Amino acid sequence: MLSNEGYIQTIRGKGSLILNTERLNFPISSVESYREVAEANGLEAENSLIAIQDHVLVPEQLLFGSPGMRAQLILRKRTVDDVPVTLDYDYVNEQVVPEVPAVAAQYSLFNYFEKNLNLKINYAVKHITIEPANDNDCCYLGVNQSVSMVVVRSETHLADNRVLGYTESRHRADKFSSVEFARRQSIHN
Repeated sequence: MLSNEGYIQTIRGKGSLILNTERLNFPISSVESYREVAEANGLEAENSLIAIQDHVLVPEQLLFGSPGMRAQLILRKRTVDDVPVTLDYDYVNEQVVPEVPAVAAQYSLFNYFEKNLNLKINYAVKHITIEPANDNDCCYLGVNQSVSMVVVRSETHLADNRVLGYTESRHRADKFSSVEFARRQSIHN
């Protein structure tokens, strides 16, 4: 189990070696809230609620062929160690969650969904691209248009397979790091 999770490497005749896990980790292959990632990495992180807008049509670039949906748009800026690093556009399915209170949006959406509404978040489908900074990136993150952005667009589902919402997270590429542990599966002939 420790080997499968990336904590040790077993070498025949030499025993087990502990692998270095001391790294800043913005996981792409798991479903975690920004607050959970910040706390796991011991970061001084702050959420700033920029806007909440009701009855917004989810943009086409987030749907990847799925039918259109009305949602509550929550726009937040993430700051780490006093540096603005991420803009999150969360489109919360109004058929599942009719309204997210501003206090919940400011603190943690996942915390509100799971602890207050007893929803079971199950999985997300994520698409990752590198794109130039747009006007909002420049305005809210204080970057110029020559800065690249790591853009993670995701569709989050509940355990009953309903779509909870869509998210576009725009990360400054110069402040973004994703570290995943990958193991090649052995192929037996």
